[in-house]
Amino acid sequence: MTLMHLRIAVWYKPERLLEYIYFRQTIIHDNIARSEGLASLPSAHRKGDESRYNLWYTNQRGIQKALDLKRGCMAKSLLHKELQRFPDVPVRKKTRIQNILKDIGINSLEELGYEEREKYLREIEKLKGNLLQKSYLGELDAMKLASIKWAAEGKAASDWNVRYSEQKFFLPYFPVYKIAKSFDPEEDREILLWDFSVKGYKTLKRQVFKVLLFICRLPA
Repeated sequence: MTLMHLRIAVWYKPERLLEYIYFRQTIIHDNIARSEGLASLPSAHRKGDESRYNLWYTNQRGIQKALDLKRGCMAKSLLHKELQRFPDVPVRKKTRIQNILKDIGINSLEELGYEEREKYLREIEKLKGNLLQKSYLGELDAMKLASIKWAAEGKAASDWNVRYSEQKFFLPYFPVYKIAKSFDPEEDREILLWDFSVKGYKTLKRQVFKVLLFICRLPA
């Protein structure tokens, strides 16, 4: 790979550069491992071969760092691909939404929950104007609802995957599309939020959760 290829890889596909780094680091590691008189690289430190051990250790860290960066790029590309499915949203707004979600640790719309929504809300409160803030929040809720619909594609209507967990449960983000779309995230938000993270008897909280699921199953 020439310098020109590296520049192209960085400009168009960062993950290609990471693959190249990983490939080169692996070659260096293998060459050291096959070197004469060095059965295992960690044992080189005990044999007093400080330089070779340091080189092995450095390459190990380099490989791990490259893999971590590659995973980050893959996660970022997943979120980017998801947002590209909303052609009606202006590019500038999508880019800002993507950056905010990335900053709060969201790599896919599927990971978005109520607590992440609150973090997102605190970020967009820095924007000037209530209408602009509502617009960004509305776009996020619409994107989350769309991701729920995508996840339901190809599944039977009775295929529920809703498990109890001691966290805040937001009905507009209910993992069943037909139910989630029946709620307005901004209307009676306190009523739509069920907080199972509060201290209390676990059995009682599980009972409340089952009753809530039963109610949600009832036709409107």
